[in-house]
Amino acid sequence: MAMTMQQFIRLADPDLDEIWHEDEPGLEEQYSRIFNIESMDNLYRREAEMAGFGTFSEIADGEAVTYDDAIAPRERRYDFVTRGKGYKVTRKLWQNDRYGEVMQFEADLRRADTDDTETFAFALLANATTTTTSTGFDGLALASTAHTRLDDGPVQANRPTSLTALSLTALEDAAIAFTKFLDHRGRPFRSQPRDLVIPVDLSLVANEILASAMNPNTANNATNALKNVFNITPLATRYITATTFWALLGDMHDINVIWRNRPFQKNETEFDTQTIKRATWKDIARGHGRWYGFYQGNT
Repeated sequence: MAMTMQQFIRLADPDLDEIWHEDEPGLEEQYSRIFNIESMDNLYRREAEMAGFGTFSEIADGEAVTYDDAIAPRERRYDFVTRGKGYKVTRKLWQNDRYGEVMQFEADLRRADTDDTETFAFALLANATTTTTSTGFDGLALASTAHTRLDDGPVQANRPTSLTALSLTALEDAAIAFTKFLDHRGRPFRSQPRDLVIPVDLSLVANEILASAMNPNTANNATNALKNVFNITPLATRYITATTFWALLGDMHDINVIWRNRPFQKNETEFDTQTIKRATWKDIARGHGRWYGFYQGNT
């Protein structure tokens, strides 16, 4: 339904001294700092994961070398979704707005689009312990205690069995666990924790842990070993609403936001009613393939 002059009759009133519109500056773009951002022009994206060869074995004098097979790929698929929003205003409202507020509807739509992209992306982390938003090559959630290996080796965890509140000790344990991930042949997966993603509720706690040169939990002038060994940067976001959430992302994660069509706008005027219509659309996908490079401490 179009917005009409009757609904916004105050915009035609000449005696308003002030009218407040949602014109605050937008938040800093955060999703592109955290996620891998890609673009492509296909209906969907398919990826495969495979593994190479296993451990070398000793060869006795005169014996033949042992031959091995690479492990065949397993696949996952990213499907794009179309998201959008529009608005309609009557010609009378457009022409009789004395304050230029109708002209600001376009900026309102851009802010709504920006907010939607951030929310859409960060839902990957907010729902990392469930399969509602994304499943990886192993068919499991991004954060799981039972990630499978292609060589049928022991399962691995990138979250603790009992989720833990953010603290120096918990973050130390997470950072160590992060560096001990093994690939599909049992070899070290080389990735270092890079970002600590938290809600704004934990920004002071994170700063106390990561900014102090000394251990914040003792008065004995002990060194803050976490700060000295790991170069972890806190990123507080309002798009994680759980007040206890925290997670580490590494320099080799596979958590992705993929664009097919970045936001684009169209407008038209209906001939019969002279109603002005404007809308924004975008085609976007999200998800993860490999879970490596991510560790979640709490939801």
